[in-house]
Amino acid sequence: MTGDADPVPPAATRDVVVRRAGAGQARSLRAGRGEALGVIGPDDGSSLDIHVNALRGDAGSGPYHRHDRSDNFFLVLDGPVRMRIAGADYDLQPGDAVHIPRGVPHAVAPAAAAPVRLIEIYAPAEPDFVDVADPQQQEET
Repeated sequence: MTGDADPVPPAATRDVVVRRAGAGQARSLRAGRGEALGVIGPDDGSSLDIHVNALRGDAGSGPYHRHDRSDNFFLVLDGPVRMRIAGADYDLQPGDAVHIPRGVPHAVAPAAAAPVRLIEIYAPAEPDFVDVADPQQQEET
């Protein structure tokens, strides 16, 4: 049980973790584009890594990359988001969800000059980042 989680009786709930809003650890996102607030992860005994990404409206696109060991799930909470997935662009709105299987390249960016918040889940919680060339950028050069 972590310090920010509520104690629960051991019987029948031994794997339950309750994380109060705002109690997770924050870390900077790659390229200083914003921050990720941890929700539930391996330190809590979970096989998932669940966090909320908060991107600045001027953050631009993150690196085009893939995860070879984890599927990636996103749920848009605030702001329009543009995702490049396997070379195709998707404009997403609050409430939209995306599943990206392991090995599929992708990048995330605010679609307007407004902050973005989205839930991101790695399953299993082994986020490896393998940067790959973006086919659109190669065509433009």
